[in-house]
Amino acid sequence: MTEANNHVILSGKLTRDPEIRYTQAGDSIGRFTLAVLNSRHREDATYVDIVSRDQLAETCNMQLSKTSSVRVEGRLVVRAYHDDAGQRRKAIEVELDDLYILSTNGAPPVHFSAKDPQHRNSILRDPNVIPGRGSFARGLRPRMHEIIPTPGAAAHADTDFLDLD
Repeated sequence: MTEANNHVILSGKLTRDPEIRYTQAGDSIGRFTLAVLNSRHREDATYVDIVSRDQLAETCNMQLSKTSSVRVEGRLVVRAYHDDAGQRRKAIEVELDDLYILSTNGAPPVHFSAKDPQHRNSILRDPNVIPGRGSFARGLRPRMHEIIPTPGAAAHADTDFLDLD
């Protein structure tokens, strides 16, 4: 029997553009929701929250947008928190290890891995990749969360995350 019991593989489409936030230490945390269709009832979908970190979060923010088709691999994580009313809540999320961007034209999927810390450098050097999912090519201004803040900004020293939206 294998050791890796907590391993999830899901395929689906993003329901919204990825969001990215930064900790005080400058680490990036990205989130998006994946709609996974039920194989028996194609009209039923399960919505799964996906969390990415560090360079993989930056990659998701640059490469993905609403309705992107992806396959994700990771592990289930249960996060406990208190809501605004003080009630204890739990959230089940998939912490992303591997991302495969699926193509609609039959091209092979593009693979990004959290285990390969150098993958981000190859993306940023690729002249064919446009930051911000092509927003510059359409003549639009980049969204505020695409601009990376200076880590440890004094104005936000009392917050856990820098919310740039």
